[in-house]
Amino acid sequence: METHERFDVEPRGQVVVPGPISRALRPLIARVRARIPDAWIGNWVYGPLSRQARRRVRDDWERLLPTTVSLETRTICNGRCAFCAASVQNRAREDRAMPWEVFTGVIDDLVRVNWTGRLAFFVNNEPLLDQGLEDKVAYARSRLPRAFFQLSSNGLILSPARANALFDAGLDDLLVNDYVAHWREVRENIAAALAALSPKRKRKFIVYQRDQRMTMFNRAGTAPNKEVAPRPLRAFCQMPFTQINIVYDGTVSLCCMDLLVQTPIGNAAEQGVWNVWFSERYREIRRRLLALDRRATSLCAVCDYRGFKTLTGVLRPFNRLFNVLK
Repeated sequence: METHERFDVEPRGQVVVPGPISRALRPLIARVRARIPDAWIGNWVYGPLSRQARRRVRDDWERLLPTTVSLETRTICNGRCAFCAASVQNRAREDRAMPWEVFTGVIDDLVRVNWTGRLAFFVNNEPLLDQGLEDKVAYARSRLPRAFFQLSSNGLILSPARANALFDAGLDDLLVNDYVAHWREVRENIAAALAALSPKRKRKFIVYQRDQRMTMFNRAGTAPNKEVAPRPLRAFCQMPFTQINIVYDGTVSLCCMDLLVQTPIGNAAEQGVWNVWFSERYREIRRRLLALDRRATSLCAVCDYRGFKTLTGVLRPFNRLFNVLK
């Protein structure tokens, strides 16, 4: 068994900001986009384009392992993003931490199949709030030497000591979303962390400038600033084929859009990661999504996610445009 594809790694050690053409065109594109119904975009733009992702998994989806395993080792976030129910002002979840035995059990399950995909130490939370995160990264690295370890943070509590400690523990990739509302505080943390990193580690550090007030996808109906889709999209969705998301107690959520774990698939701590991944519950959802049936679950039916993460091949240049069209 193998993962369906390798995780693409962008050039690191940089701050990713919109270029001058993008900055000039974004307001115009946003105004035009606001006049186009979400259902039209979903069915007639995202729908056909999502078939590219469908073709990648169509023939051997029953045996493929997830490309990404995401672990939410603490449930809360300290950000104020308008598009997320986990933010401070919208906090919809209680503060829970993943027990050590749940974490190690998941890692040991990955070891059993020599898994080499992307291990993400985050789902819909701020991972740096877990004060024991470095120990978890170090344990995982000792057991999964060939996996790719990634962490994404809002940077609010990032420090040089923690950045270096995480890299010491075995982290491969540190992403920081620099939300404009926290400009001074986060920029200072970013500058201090970069100054303390070696040239090699700087190449594993990347910053994305984003707006916490932005409207994104409706996150399967949980986004506070966007309504649910009035009817299911006619589009494939790759999420349940490529990722498995495990929250604090081992519960596997439908996908990363299932922030409130409204559609639990099983429990990795009790059943084992692979028994959940290959369960009939997951397989039935995948079969229906392959048939372009977004009524596979109640969350899929109201979700406006476009169904694919990135376009590949000759369509790759359009990825940035579709980030604007969210």
